[in-house]
Amino acid sequence: MAEVTVSIPDDLLAVIDAEATARSTTRSEVISLWARRGLPRRDPEAIDAAMARMRERFKDVGPVDFTALVRAERDRDERDSS
Repeated sequence: MAEVTVSIPDDLLAVIDAEATARSTTRSEVISLWARRGLPRRDPEAIDAAMARMRERFKDVGPVDFTALVRAERDRDERDSS
């Protein structure tokens, strides 16, 4: 594994250190995780192929009223907390 030296503003380093402490890990692990999440990983053709597979799998599913689903979930949570 390569070792690199980078300059990071003090306030950002404090955020990295806090995250590392919260995760019981190292600065390097936090920075590596954030870099992996932040850098592009997939090519457009792979995304198009995944979308085509998803459309094929759900082709027989009718329209979904997501607003109604969210409202029902919210109402259920409100009843449960009463």
